[in-house]
Parts: sequence; structure tokens; C-alpha cells
Amino acid sequence: MWAMELADHGNGLPAWARQVLARCVATALSQSLRRAVDVHCDSAVASPADALAACEPTCRFALPQTPTPKAVLQLSPELADILLDLLLGGDGRAIKPRGPLTALDRQLLRPAVEQLTAALPLPASPEHCPQSPAPTAVLASLNVTVEQAQGSLELLLLADATACVESLLTLADEVEISVGIEEQLDAASFQGLAAGDLLVSDVSPEGEVIVRVGGLPRFAARLGQFDGKRAITITRRLT
Repeated sequence: MWAMELADHGNGLPAWARQVLARCVATALSQSLRRAVDVHCDSAVASPADALAACEPTCRFALPQTPTPKAVLQLSPELADILLDLLLGGDGRAIKPRGPLTALDRQLLRPAVEQLTAALPLPASPEHCPQSPAPTAVLASLNVTVEQAQGSLELLLLADATACVESLLTLADEVEISVGIEEQLDAASFQGLAAGDLLVSDVSPEGEVIVRVGGLPRFAARLGQFDGKRAITITRRLT
């Protein structure tokens, strides 16, 4: 697919990456519960690394469970109760709130958490301070449906959005490739554009264009044609 790419990943994950993330979570939970699980990722935005600090701590799990995790899983209390009921042979419906999870509850949930850790292509964690408010992480919000029961979870990936996209690329079924000339254009000029307007870049006809794979700049190339169709010749790798 050829398309103009107007945004970068500074604000979070693109739609295809959110779909891959949701599919990974659905696969892991389905295997753990031995029943179909539907997961939808509502958003995945750049966030501070301590974005989950105010949430219920007993519903929080490090992925993996090491002193330097690559992600943090936060189950909503409703979803935690649903998962526990299903794991204990219930149907996950008409659950009475349990309150904070006990040590036994967390032990029962641990295999499902480990299954999720194995299913996710977790990005390498950069050096950061967990208490720092700097936006060095991506916070994904996901809705989970198991048969008639619904809950939610949040997944804090402890890396910037570009690193997260790089890791999710390995599991994408299809990836958008875009080719373009990158130029700066002030907002006022952009608003005034209309059909027939001519934009002239500083790139010569033989100059290089940028090839993005999944939104990431990967190659430099030159435009041309082959067999009567538009084509590009890769000149060098960018990353």
C-alpha cells in the first residue's frame, strides 16, 4: 500500500500496531483460559513511565517479573475477578467484587501473566528511572470480552513508541510502505492548499526520497519506473 505519511510515532502507536498488540493479548488469554477471548485496543499513547502508579497495586504485574521489567500489566479489578472466576471453573458472569487481590489470587493469575509475557514482542527497555515523569513509555488501554463478560486492562510498555513499533513489526501480517519527500510546511500554508496548487521541494529529480515501513523511516531511495509502473530503487538503509 502506498500512502502519504503525515504523522510520526511521537504520540503513540499507529492503528496496525494497536491491532497486533490486541491480537497478542487475545491469543495469550485464550490459551490461558481455553476459550475464545476478544480484545480491542482503544488507545496507545506516549506516557510517563510511572503512569500506573495511582492504580490498584495488587492488580499490577511486571512483565517479566524481574527487577528490570519491559512492561507493566494493570488489570482492572473487574477483569481480575472475571479471570479468577474462569480459572476456578466459573462462567465469569455475575461476579461480586472481591476487593484487592490476595497473594493466592495473584498466584492463580501468574500463569496467565507469564503466558502474556511470552506472547508479547516486548521492546528492550531503555535506561530510565521508574519514578521519572518523562514520557519514556507507551500506555495501551485494551477492552477484553470473554463470552458475555467484559473487563479492561492497561499495558505500559517501558520504551518509546518507535521501539514499540519496531518490536511489533515482527508480528504484523501486512505492513504499510510509504514513499515521500519530507519538507517543512507552516500551518498557515497547509490550510490554504487547494487542488491544482504546486509544491516545489528542495529535492532534485535524481534526489533521494524516504521509504517508511510501518511508519518508520527505513530506507532512502530514488523514484523511477519499471515496466510502465512507478518504482523505486533503494540506495541505502537508514536504520
